[in-house]
Amino acid sequence: MNLIDVVKGLVNETLLSISCKIELLENEADFTYRFSVPCKNTYWISECMPLYNGVVVSVVRNQYFDIKFSEAIAVGEFIVTLPKPTFIHGTVPFANLEVKQDCVATPILYMWEIFTSQYQNKFSSIDYIGQRIRLFFLSDYSQDDLTTDDHYNRCVYPMEQMALYFVYVMKKSKFIDVEYLINDKFDIINRVKVGDYKGATGNNTGLFARNLSGVELVINIPVKKLDYCDC
Repeated sequence: MNLIDVVKGLVNETLLSISCKIELLENEADFTYRFSVPCKNTYWISECMPLYNGVVVSVVRNQYFDIKFSEAIAVGEFIVTLPKPTFIHGTVPFANLEVKQDCVATPILYMWEIFTSQYQNKFSSIDYIGQRIRLFFLSDYSQDDLTTDDHYNRCVYPMEQMALYFVYVMKKSKFIDVEYLINDKFDIINRVKVGDYKGATGNNTGLFARNLSGVELVINIPVKKLDYCDC
């Protein structure tokens, strides 16, 4: 199974449902409800994210988030399903053709398709290891997001949580050698206004023709042999 198909399959497993307690905020205009998270994790929920015919207007990380609706909804317990990322792969110029389209929904998981597949000389349960795979977890930012804190609160922190959840999904996958994965390390790099970073001057040029911020996950992906035949 090739690495792109493996990552694409993992993306399909990132659909996540969390249980929340809902209450109406009486002092807010219109129909604004607070969703408290008993699990103390707001994952990749962020401001301006559309959810259930409403829009997230505020997030207090790992405590609660507020959604504004156009009409009243029932209070009590509610299961919130978070969107999985849109998966895009390829070299930057080709990926940019897709990313720049407004119809491509965020969050976006972009896989930089320049990588090495390392094969084993000796018998192993591992078919090959994708070496230092670069995965970008990205979300739109507004032109009003002028400060670093704006980007961290609305893009970087939520996308960091998505990257960590993606690693969790990898550990559960039948295609991944879990023993290798849990004994290995991975990097998460903050990518405010993801682009070509030049020291103290910051991002000189963006990678994509779209306002995106988030994180980069750099990880080795050990893909298991599923149909090994010793004959």
